[in-house]
Amino acid sequence: MCSRLRLTISSNGLCALVSALLMAAPGLAHGAEPDEVGIIAVVMRSDGAVRKLVREEVYAIFVLDKRGNLQPLDLPETDPVRAAFYMRLAGKSLGMMRALRSTLVFTGAGRPPKQLELAAVHERLANDPTAIAYLPMPDLPLGVRVVATLAPAP
Repeated sequence: MCSRLRLTISSNGLCALVSALLMAAPGLAHGAEPDEVGIIAVVMRSDGAVRKLVREEVYAIFVLDKRGNLQPLDLPETDPVRAAFYMRLAGKSLGMMRALRSTLVFTGAGRPPKQLELAAVHERLANDPTAIAYLPMPDLPLGVRVVATLAPAP
């Protein structure tokens, strides 16, 4: 005999449940930092207003959505540079970042950076002085200024 169970979960409870599941299931998230990613540069157009950023400022822009007039850009989730960036910057896997961002969006406290392919990131950096992105050091296009770097753990 099959019985049906009716389950009602509030939206806050749902966010908490999803967050707990993502953190408890490391196989669902890209937990480890990819070894092949070297130094990651946080870059802007060379004529942009920002000269240098400290780690806390980069964290505020990309994780907490304290972007001011800047337009942060994310690489696709399938790019190992994205996993390495968030692991180095925030100590969080991509699954944990999804959970955090879901909470920020749900509460109205933030929105995620715009996600673009590498070529589109290069184009935005060339055309938008407010765009800020992270790229592997060897892939830096002409016309950008490095405002911060994140090196692999020793």
